[in-house]
Amino acid sequence: MAELRFVRVHVGDRTVLWESQDHRAALNAYVESMTTGTLRYQVALHVAALDDEKHRFHAAMSLRQVYMQALETLMALLCGMLQGGGGLPMWMVSYTNKELRTLVQQLTQGQRLPGAKRAFDFEGFAAAIMQDSVEMGATIHPDEADGVPLADAAPDFAAALRRLCADFLNEELHAEYNSIKHGVRAVPGSLQLRFRADSTEKWHVLDMPYGSTYPKRVQGSVKPRMALKTHTAGYDPAQVHARTLVCLDTTDVLRAYARGALGKSTEGGVWIAATEAVDAAWGRGNQGALINMTTDLL
Repeated sequence: MAELRFVRVHVGDRTVLWESQDHRAALNAYVESMTTGTLRYQVALHVAALDDEKHRFHAAMSLRQVYMQALETLMALLCGMLQGGGGLPMWMVSYTNKELRTLVQQLTQGQRLPGAKRAFDFEGFAAAIMQDSVEMGATIHPDEADGVPLADAAPDFAAALRRLCADFLNEELHAEYNSIKHGVRAVPGSLQLRFRADSTEKWHVLDMPYGSTYPKRVQGSVKPRMALKTHTAGYDPAQVHARTLVCLDTTDVLRAYARGALGKSTEGGVWIAATEAVDAAWGRGNQGALINMTTDLL
């Protein structure tokens, strides 16, 4: 009978015990099972539905949901690799959403995660991943002829990670995502505002073809209250689509790195978006909400 062994795995501020007869085999099986295929399939379905006038608002909202789900997948894999190491499978089934958000905040602040050997640095992490990937034989996917050579891709990879971490921590996106998940709590649609400057009589019309309204707990003057939020930030489906692909491609880079570290083949290649493409996916400066209104929910 095989002997059971125990490995300590850091998860947030906790330590959990992982019991297994063969931790290496379990890690190999887990890494081999990772795929972005299901999320990519959902993306393709929702993008195709954007051309259907009857369903385009729901398709746009569903695309947002897939993006946030892809973000959580990437952030969990990133933090699990940094903190869990060889205990990645146990880390992935043990973390909580609250712990994950705290860990990502620590990454963006350049802190050292509990149990990690050093403080996190986007540029340093990206450089190490790219160098190791090249040494393991990883290449740019042949279908992406304009891809960035891995040896030169560290700044692009770091730029993508920074953008993705910021979106994951965005409180408005988080609140909207929770409402979308519950089905009936978020309403998709368009928004039109009419306004004029104080010194003129001319009215201006601002059309936002996509957006959503959803309930959120906000802090009142004395105690928390419920409010309706109207959100149009980054709602252009083309941009959401582009961000989602950047997120999934970044996830595949980490997955390929994990496979290579375990001695698996990295043939087939990975795709790293150039910084210009990342900037385009987030818009000029990624300045946040175009419209973000709050009204009391009676």
